[in-house]
Amino acid sequence: MFKKIIFLLIMMLGFDGAFANNTNIDKQTKKSLDSAVAKVIEAFKTQDQEAINTFINKKIGFYIIFRRGVMDEFTHVNYIDFKSPIPEYLPYSHPEKKYYSLRYKKAPTFSCDSEKWSDWGVIIDTHSRYNVLSSIAIAQKKYNDVKYTSKEFGIYKKVEQQSIKVVATADDFVFYMILIDGKWYLSILDRAEYCSA
Repeated sequence: MFKKIIFLLIMMLGFDGAFANNTNIDKQTKKSLDSAVAKVIEAFKTQDQEAINTFINKKIGFYIIFRRGVMDEFTHVNYIDFKSPIPEYLPYSHPEKKYYSLRYKKAPTFSCDSEKWSDWGVIIDTHSRYNVLSSIAIAQKKYNDVKYTSKEFGIYKKVEQQSIKVVATADDFVFYMILIDGKWYLSILDRAEYCSA
């Protein structure tokens, strides 16, 4: 319990003023985001654990979204171990496709009917905000009686508000990046298999 309280305090203090408003990013910030996105994809492709863990903020960590049945869940972690995936039944992907450019536009959607994305490539959505953590927390509280404190919920909202969604469509690879003290970090890794339930 004491560790959880300390973690929440660090999270709240770390968020105050640490994140930039990512809606309108300048050329230099965009260039650093392009580089970070490419390096994250490459680290997953090569399963380079050392490289991917440089994109995880040591104080704040990141969240992994997954689905064991009908409902999404998430967990907070401080590193990625490619040999011990979360969830345990789903190995981390090895993006295979070569992406020649990154595009900035609204994130594509996935159709379970056609099993295709509405757009193609690596798409970075700097204008939309996605309530992925808070909506999961609300559903888990309502249907599974999972308890969240108001501080925890506030952290989820803050992470969502500052995170930028990235979709590499050829590999169904979805993740979010966040700018903390001038450096891009992985904030959310979305591993939910949306058409599996």
